[in-house]
Amino acid sequence: MGLGRSSVSLVYQTMKTFNGVFSYCLPSLEDGASGSLSFGDYKNSTSVSYTPLVQNPQLRSFYILNLTGATIGGVELESPSFGRGIIIDSGTVITRLPPSIYKAVKTEFLKQFTGFSSAPGYSILDTCFNLTSYEDVSIPTIKMIFQGDAVLEVDVTGVFYYVNPDASLVCLAFASLSYENEVGIIGNYQQKNQRVIYDTKQEKLGIAGENCSI
Repeated sequence: MGLGRSSVSLVYQTMKTFNGVFSYCLPSLEDGASGSLSFGDYKNSTSVSYTPLVQNPQLRSFYILNLTGATIGGVELESPSFGRGIIIDSGTVITRLPPSIYKAVKTEFLKQFTGFSSAPGYSILDTCFNLTSYEDVSIPTIKMIFQGDAVLEVDVTGVFYYVNPDASLVCLAFASLSYENEVGIIGNYQQKNQRVIYDTKQEKLGIAGENCSI
């Protein structure tokens, strides 16, 4: 389904009916879980924080936000690439970050997520663990902060990517881009259990925590 910003997208074609507003809520990967897609104004039951949509003439069909910061377990991260545009996309799985941001995420995450067995990397994922021997696993909270102080608090189900269902290979669900000047992308894994509201007429995006597994 075309939800991009091009003139052939469903959003553009239904502009008069729904005022260019749509939202989705992506579920966790529980058996039988299904999320939702809504067109038009959405009455959310939880507080919504908004951030402006950023224009990029070279990426006209994408939705772009200004990522101004991030925290791991409440610790603020530093990177020269904060304050730049990052794509948000429901069709991409894993979030890809500029190298300096990813390094900051990985370094602080490993400082806080200690005492667990490491495991070999998998594909683009290089921060992996074997968690089969652990009953209780405390996962640091990850927050992504955008212009206007909008916050996406990554759901606990969106922090790790389970390569093996038995937890023998579990990887941090973030990866590094090759170059610092590449445009990052927020994948659907980090959008789970969030109501993401696109208002293309007012050029803003809203984020609100929500249980999307219905």
